[in-house]
Amino acid sequence: MKKLTLTLLILLAGAVVRAGDNLPAQTAFATERATHTTFMSSPQDDDYAQLRRLDAVWKDRARYFNIAYVFQTLTFTDLNNLKWKSDFGLALSSGKTYYLHKKPLAGMMKFGIDWTMCDLNYAKYSDPAWTHRTPGDNSDEDDLLNIALGLHQADIAMQVGPSFTINPVDHLKVGLYFHYVPTFSMVILDDELGYNYVSFFDAGLSVAYRFIAIGFDYRWGNARYNNLSINDVNEDMDSMGDLFSSFSRKLRTNSFRLYVSFRF
Repeated sequence: MKKLTLTLLILLAGAVVRAGDNLPAQTAFATERATHTTFMSSPQDDDYAQLRRLDAVWKDRARYFNIAYVFQTLTFTDLNNLKWKSDFGLALSSGKTYYLHKKPLAGMMKFGIDWTMCDLNYAKYSDPAWTHRTPGDNSDEDDLLNIALGLHQADIAMQVGPSFTINPVDHLKVGLYFHYVPTFSMVILDDELGYNYVSFFDAGLSVAYRFIAIGFDYRWGNARYNNLSINDVNEDMDSMGDLFSSFSRKLRTNSFRLYVSFRF
């Protein structure tokens, strides 16, 4: 019995010694594995942070809503280039930039296509020194159809075209763009209404930091407008069709717009 007990104690002591000898190796292996895991995860964390920063600068700020003050000139090219400047003008536009490549060139530049889905532009001009009436035509004070609405222009458009944006530092971005602007344009001059499709163009620059930007653009275009006017009522009129007359005028529009933009 004593021999059996002694044998068991010797075997137990040997197992403890072997376990002690293996402990430093296990500890070293665990340390090495933890270090290896740390080195393996760091580049991944850096890549994720870089991708998140790129999304915050580019993807998260691709949409825009602009509010602009408009300085506009309207020229009647058929009438010795008679020209009027706006007293007041306002424009609203909304759209999105679709970048053509995922990663910025040189880490800071991207080319894109801007699509402004809706562009509303309004301008009220100074009282014109000239109207389509001949002096003396409105001498009849009882003529209820003498209408003097002044000169106004309203345009409904969309825009599409290339843009170039550079991100020199942090969330600061500077953009240049050139757009084709298909437009339905209306001009009111007293009792005349002119309307037509106009192919406008615009070019501009914007400076953005995070969600807000400021910028300007220059817009130009011309077209021949279809005009309707109300004739003076007289006894020679045979039908309601005689109340209106139609003709055309060629007009040129030039606009300079200063805007505040919200990016989201």
